[in-house]
Amino acid sequence: MANKIRELQANDLLKVEDLYRLIYPDNSELSKGIEELKWLLADPNNPDKLNGYIALDEKDEILGVIGYTINTYRFGNKKITGAIPMSWMIAPGNRGILGIQLLLKVMKLADFGFAIGGSKEARNSYKAVKLEHVGEAVIYTKVFKPLKFLISSNQPFLIKMAKSVYYLGKHSKKKKNAITLGNYDGRIPEIDEISNDLSDVVTDNRIQWLLRCPLVKAKAFILKNNNKELGVAVCYIKQCEHGVKRGRIVHIQYLNSNIDLYCDVISALEEFLLREGCCSVTVLGMNSSFKTALLHCHYKTLKNTKRLVYIRDPENNYSNILFSNWHITYYQSDKGYRSI
Repeated sequence: MANKIRELQANDLLKVEDLYRLIYPDNSELSKGIEELKWLLADPNNPDKLNGYIALDEKDEILGVIGYTINTYRFGNKKITGAIPMSWMIAPGNRGILGIQLLLKVMKLADFGFAIGGSKEARNSYKAVKLEHVGEAVIYTKVFKPLKFLISSNQPFLIKMAKSVYYLGKHSKKKKNAITLGNYDGRIPEIDEISNDLSDVVTDNRIQWLLRCPLVKAKAFILKNNNKELGVAVCYIKQCEHGVKRGRIVHIQYLNSNIDLYCDVISALEEFLLREGCCSVTVLGMNSSFKTALLHCHYKTLKNTKRLVYIRDPENNYSNILFSNWHITYYQSDKGYRSI
């Protein structure tokens, strides 16, 4: 049983790393090293602060840890904050009430809280803190180079062969000169006010945090349409075994549900990732217009690539927003660099 719960500090990270190794002794992909933890749990707005809590026993040994991120969202003229738990780990033999206590600490940090995916144990804790299932986030994939995609997968041969064929798609052709990718310079272009959709209030601090991820090559762009600035996009490139690269579109700023414009942006980002040598691209879709654009661009999904989304909203901030109108991307938390 935990003796106390307190904020995570820099000198706790070595013990947090040990906790990961205890829980995942044979899985280096799920475990986290010290450099990854330093980046992941750093507060984007305050480099001297870590976003997390730890639970300690009477000997000050760590029994559990939870990280979090807090983002600002807007719909219309209203802005609200949302808290998302991440890197939530409990030592064996201490799960149950301790996990709930840590999760509740995070849920109370913002106007509302939400979580994407999670184990069966995690979902039981969601219920305890009144996180309610509201919809699904979907991971979309397109494969350009099936042989390299097959080589880079650790799954059984027949499964990865089937996926290579199923996800195979051509590059999405964009209109001539429709979208250009300018180098990101720290400025966040102003976008039109949102009427019915909810999306991030994008900040340079958050973009810089995404770009500092130590496990990928990251690149940010200013999206331009006939010299009009539309917003920011972020891509990751993962170096896999055998020299194979995989790509991810981490973030595309909200584009007012303009499906044609989303398609052109996706196409431009694909061109960049192909030039970088990526054999495949993955994208997270939640907003209905963005998901439609991904389908138009020949991205596909499978049943096991759908992630349940849960919301805790004691003040009913989101009650008037259809879930299909949420524009949520990998910008939100720690999922952007995982399982590329």
